[in-house]
Amino acid sequence: MSSEPDGEDAPSPSAAPVPSSLLGPGSLAAALEGGLEDDADMSRLQSMLEARGFPPHLAGVLGPRMHHLIVNRNMAPSAMTKAHQLLTGLQATGDESRQLQAVIEISQLLVMGNEDTLAGFPIRQVVPALIVLLKMEHNFDLMNNSCRALTYMMEALPRSSAVIVEAIPTFLEKLQVIQCMDVAEQSLTALEMLSKKHHKSILHAKGVPACLMYLDFFSMSAQVKALTVTANSCQGLQAEEFVLVQEAIPIISSRLKSDDKKSVDLACQALSRLADSYKLDKERLAEIGKPEVLENLQELLQKPTVSPNTFTTCLHILVILTSNTPTTSLRLLKQDMG
Repeated sequence: MSSEPDGEDAPSPSAAPVPSSLLGPGSLAAALEGGLEDDADMSRLQSMLEARGFPPHLAGVLGPRMHHLIVNRNMAPSAMTKAHQLLTGLQATGDESRQLQAVIEISQLLVMGNEDTLAGFPIRQVVPALIVLLKMEHNFDLMNNSCRALTYMMEALPRSSAVIVEAIPTFLEKLQVIQCMDVAEQSLTALEMLSKKHHKSILHAKGVPACLMYLDFFSMSAQVKALTVTANSCQGLQAEEFVLVQEAIPIISSRLKSDDKKSVDLACQALSRLADSYKLDKERLAEIGKPEVLENLQELLQKPTVSPNTFTTCLHILVILTSNTPTTSLRLLKQDMG
C-alpha cells in the first residue's frame, strides 16, 4: 500500500499566508479585492507595483494573479469546514436521508475541487464512512452515490487512492452479487482507477475473476473497464499468483473474438503480460497456451481489420508460447500455422 500522505496532512500552496505588505487599507490587497474595473483601477495598481520596485509592464500580468490569490485566500478553510460538517452527516447512523444528502454534497464538493482547494480534506475519516454506506444493500441511492463520491475523490485527490484501496473488497462484492447494475458499473469505474497503482491489491482480493464473472451483462464501456482492470492485474506476476488468474484465461481468450476493437486490444494485452510473467515457466505457459487460446490467436491474426499493434502483440504471445513449450509448437503446426 502506498505510503503517500493523504490530503489532510499535505500542505498546499493555496494555504500559504498572504504577505503583510499586501494587506491593510490602501494596500495592494485592498485595491485587488475591490476589483480592477476600469483604467483608473489599473493605473492605481501599476503605481503601487512600481512603488515596490516592479517594472511597469508587469502590472498587467501580476494584477489578475494577485487578485485571485488574495480574494481566494480563505477558500480552502471554508471548504474544509464544509467537509467536516458533511462528515458528521455521513456518520448520522439511522438517518439515511441526512446521510444521502451529505454524500451528494460531498460529491459536489469533490467535483468542483482539486488538490489546492481541498487541501486538508479529511480523507481518512470520509473514506471509511463512505465504505459503510457503500455496504447498505437495501439503499441503492446511498450505495451508488457513495461509490461515485469515492471515484470523484480519486480524481480530485489522487493521493486518496492509498486509503480508498481499503474499499476494493466491497467494490468486488458489487460485481459478484449484482443487485443494482448502476452500482456494479460504478464499482468497475473505481476499480479501473485503482488498478493503475494498486493492481496487486485487486489481484490478491481475487479481483480478476470477479471483474469478468458477469462481463457479458455489462455495457460495452463497462466491459472495457473490466478488461482494463484485468490487463493491469496481469503484469509482473509471481509463480504463486498464477492461481489468481488461471480460471480467467478462457474468458480473456474469448474476448479476442469480440467485435469491439478496444476489448480485443485489452484481451491481447492481458495474455501478453501473462506470457511475459511466465516466459521461463513451461508448466504455466502450457496452461496459458491451451488449444482454444491458440485457435483464437490464429483467427485474430487472420482478421483483415486487426490493428498493427494488436497483430504485433499477438505474434509476441505466440513466440513466447512456442519458444518454451514444444507441445504448443506442435499444436500450431497441426493448425497450419507453421
